[in-house]
Amino acid sequence: MANNDLGIRFTNVIYATKNDVIRTMKISIVDNIWKQILEYRSNFNCVLSLEHIDGSHYSVCLAPMIIEKVTSLERKMTRSMVNLSKLSREGKRKLFNESYFKILKDISLKYKLEIEDSKIRNIITNESSVVSPNEIFLMHYLNVLKDIEQNYTQSIDEDLLGKIYSMLLGTEDLMEFYRTKELDNSFTKVLVNKMYLGIPTNNIENAMNSLFSFVNNSTLSPLIKAVCALYFCYYVKPFETYSEEIGVLLFKYILAYNDLEDVAATFDLEGLLNHTDELERVLLESQKTYDLTYIINFVSTYLDSKVSDVLDNIVLIKKDDIVRETYSTIVENAPSITENSDNNVEQIAKVEENRESSNQINNNDALIYNKNIAITSLPEGLSEDEARKLENHLKELYPNLSNGQAYFYARHCTIGMKYTISQYKKCLNCAYETARTSMDGLVYLGFYSKEPLKNKYIYTPVKKK
Repeated sequence: MANNDLGIRFTNVIYATKNDVIRTMKISIVDNIWKQILEYRSNFNCVLSLEHIDGSHYSVCLAPMIIEKVTSLERKMTRSMVNLSKLSREGKRKLFNESYFKILKDISLKYKLEIEDSKIRNIITNESSVVSPNEIFLMHYLNVLKDIEQNYTQSIDEDLLGKIYSMLLGTEDLMEFYRTKELDNSFTKVLVNKMYLGIPTNNIENAMNSLFSFVNNSTLSPLIKAVCALYFCYYVKPFETYSEEIGVLLFKYILAYNDLEDVAATFDLEGLLNHTDELERVLLESQKTYDLTYIINFVSTYLDSKVSDVLDNIVLIKKDDIVRETYSTIVENAPSITENSDNNVEQIAKVEENRESSNQINNNDALIYNKNIAITSLPEGLSEDEARKLENHLKELYPNLSNGQAYFYARHCTIGMKYTISQYKKCLNCAYETARTSMDGLVYLGFYSKEPLKNKYIYTPVKKK
């Protein structure tokens, strides 16, 4: 067989690994064949800015088969976004709820949570009054999905990563950010060609920063960038827990940010979390060869059927919308009700009852609210003018104090109150790490005391002369 034919066969028919070639050709030594395949792939290779921990750059092979697969899937995802926009408000809510049900089922399967389908549906519709500890994580995960649905213009950066992590943990304040414990990873014990699914902690921040730079600056397709982000979350394992889930969610945020908007939340990529062995094999192959095409090909194949499911559901829901609209039109154009029919009398009574109920809700003048609260006196801080004076005084008295620290403390120094890192972050509109180091700096200077509360820290003003 000609050299070019082998390259085409094992790249464009299937994107084969070296072991795949050995099995297909039924010979144990395929070095010459593999060399021919790599020579063919080199014509389509695109070197990425992403680096392995050993300094080698990752690449993707933009061969015809890969380009067609990625392009076809992106067209299908775009069609799902357009079709979703044509649904009624009720139709959209139904699609999201049905998609979230499948997703939460996959999450519960990963953690072996024995939860009835009815309970999951109650969590989604916010009708569950009592939630067990096992079910709380499903609520947290649902909150992130709804955030993708509603806030799909968020920048892809460290702040977003911290937001996802804190939402999964169910707290606004993180006691720690990136992982600080080394993983017992058997792959790293090999002296030559070390393999990682969880890199050393001192490399995590640089690795994630390089990922964000790649995602925001690369001209490759959004799908390829999203898959690379998913790979990196597995490869780096940036957090103590939920790194895999964060990889899946970051994948969706990237698609949502790159013009797919809210429909990205509905794609059930979470099912991959239950294909551990198969996914890990592809991840390690990509790492061993520095070729992320393997994971791109794998994820694209898996996701294609999931996007098809979303499109099929939209069609069914659209039919329901048409039926509902047609029925409403028939009712509006129906003959007027006669007084001689007992059934019609009942209908009139129901209409009047609904109208009275609606009038009562909408007539604000008729509603009187009494404010009966347990706390009758609220502590008052400084006025804005007083805060500005204190801010200037602090900067003169403490040269090492940053402008942000002086601004925040001057407005958050009431004795008896307790403040958090999230308040600093929101007040100064800064990164989470900046907020954390600034608050700890104020503790060091004696402005606050710091103490843990469950899974976050609180900062209490200390009396100063």
